[in-house]
Amino acid sequence: MNQNLIFWPLIIQALVSLYLYLPMGRARIGSIKSGQAKAHDYKLPKQNEPPEIAKFGNAVSNQFELPVLFFAITLAFHSAGLVDMVALALAWIFVILKTVHSFVYITANKLKWRFQIFLASLCVCTLYCIWFAIRLVLA
Repeated sequence: MNQNLIFWPLIIQALVSLYLYLPMGRARIGSIKSGQAKAHDYKLPKQNEPPEIAKFGNAVSNQFELPVLFFAITLAFHSAGLVDMVALALAWIFVILKTVHSFVYITANKLKWRFQIFLASLCVCTLYCIWFAIRLVLA
């Protein structure tokens, strides 16, 4: 199997993370222009940010939690030469779930939906890590 295929889900996940800065920036600038917030409110965003705007910053922050483990495991799969169809499938499933999670976060922001999608992505990332360990032991 082409080991480099594992980089495509990683690239998409990185692009989703980077994309989230756009709606966050627009929301923050919009809140300042509308008078909903003042520029200094964003010195310490978690404390002073209007709740409707905070969801964008939280969505960005979320991309530096569980996805960081995904990046590490992905690089470990590639560096060990252990990428297979299972790893590739788990990687794509994780990225799809995290993309949907981000979309829900910055749109409806329904906690129940977010939690269910997060839990699914956590399970997939856990399986991804376990699959790497199994592949490593069997190699």
